[in-house]
Amino acid sequence: MKKSLIIFLLLIVGLANGQVYKRHYKITSDKKDVGYLTATKRHDGNVTKFEISSDVTIRVLFKVQMTNKILAVFEDGVLQYSTAILYVNGSIYSDTRIKKGNGFYTIEKDGRESKIYAGEIRSSSAKLYFHEPIGEEISLSETEGEIKELDIQGVQKYALSENGSERSVSTYIYSPNEGLNQIEVIRPFVPELYIYRVRDQSGIRMD
Repeated sequence: MKKSLIIFLLLIVGLANGQVYKRHYKITSDKKDVGYLTATKRHDGNVTKFEISSDVTIRVLFKVQMTNKILAVFEDGVLQYSTAILYVNGSIYSDTRIKKGNGFYTIEKDGRESKIYAGEIRSSSAKLYFHEPIGEEISLSETEGEIKELDIQGVQKYALSENGSERSVSTYIYSPNEGLNQIEVIRPFVPELYIYRVRDQSGIRMD
């Protein structure tokens, strides 16, 4: 009884100290539903955590199931570290971990280490689900472990690409009152994907 009470009190304290926001998206290809995505933002003091969980099944020459788990941690608006694990047909396809250093970020991807020489990274793919990148020129891809260019395509519309490539680009479309509404994803050798914001099972948008 005493142990249960302690656990209950810890849960109450955790909820009181932090704020949690959740958004749901469906993923389509060729006008057919092929998966889902859940974006979560946890805010506690000056630390904000963004979590992305997605599952997509598409057919190229054969059926491919891709599951992605992303965590990005920001402090005072600056990325401190991130992890991204991509599974393909149940097996780990890529494992990327990024950590802030003094004037650079260290990337560990599939056992190999590299660096991004930047004092601060203030935008990332996970953060884009909750924050329109106003004034930002670059954004980090947690899964690829690479910095991407952010180009304004129109009112509240941004293209995230590598060196302006049209073969690999994600286009983010925001609305004035509801944040990120849609993403168009183009990648080589796979069908084009569309990610649309939807209501949760209760019928309420969770912000």
